[in-house]
Amino acid sequence: MWHSLLLGKWNELFYWLPIEELIRSRQQDYYDSLGKSDREADSYAFVEVILEIILTTLEETVLVGEMQGGLWEYLIHLKRTRNQVGKSL
Repeated sequence: MWHSLLLGKWNELFYWLPIEELIRSRQQDYYDSLGKSDREADSYAFVEVILEIILTTLEETVLVGEMQGGLWEYLIHLKRTRNQVGKSL
């Protein structure tokens, strides 16, 4: 729940996304990435898993109505650049 709470403070859309459900469905990946990040004192693995979960959540969520501000454009940009980001890491 803390994921939605923190992200929701950044943008209210995240209060409504079922991020915790996807975390539960990828629970082993989630805890493996936490362990790896802890062992290596580097949060890269954890951040990568969380971002993948968030992107999957956004892709699987149907949005109804208008989105305010530039969030819609940001989400379209995020989706378009998904493969480019993965290749550059």
